[in-house]
Amino acid sequence: MTDQPAIGTVFEQPGFRGEVIGFVSGLMVIEGQLEGVLPTHASVRDEFAFVIEGEVIVTVDGKRSTLKAGHSIIVPAGKPHDVSTPNCARLLLIG
Repeated sequence: MTDQPAIGTVFEQPGFRGEVIGFVSGLMVIEGQLEGVLPTHASVRDEFAFVIEGEVIVTVDGKRSTLKAGHSIIVPAGKPHDVSTPNCARLLLIG
């Protein structure tokens, strides 16, 4: 069993700040704010991202998708992807 961060744990890196707001079936739920670019990375679990506010550009396998408020995407585990926003965006991440 892996240790999970507690509700209220904050993750910060340049251009991103997210807070753990809960868990669903053992998956972490993070509400985050994106300002700028998250460079290419991959997650150990599938990731579901829902855009609450703003616009997000996600590139997976060279395919670029523009997501606006109300749109979502699933990025498979281990799949390199990058994320950016032209302004500022709020996201709900589950993974």
